[in-house]
Amino acid sequence: MERVEPLWPGKYLADDMEEAGMTRKQLAAKLDVSLNWVHKFLHGETPLTPRLSKALDAAFPHLPPGSWADLQDRFSRAVNGRVATG
Repeated sequence: MERVEPLWPGKYLADDMEEAGMTRKQLAAKLDVSLNWVHKFLHGETPLTPRLSKALDAAFPHLPPGSWADLQDRFSRAVNGRVATG
């Protein structure tokens, strides 16, 4: 069985932003974070915190509550070798 690399939650966020026509600057304002944080999260350089997970739940209400926290948790566990993917 081929191992599938887990997707960083920022990849999902980039897709959702594109679908919504949202810029990084607009997202930063909506989440009350810096543009630097948005850049780092989209590029996998910083994890999602519980506060920002809840803010993303509110910013993208088409997803069930807790979806962003779940994505971060699954990614973290997969990267740490505790979850087999693929």
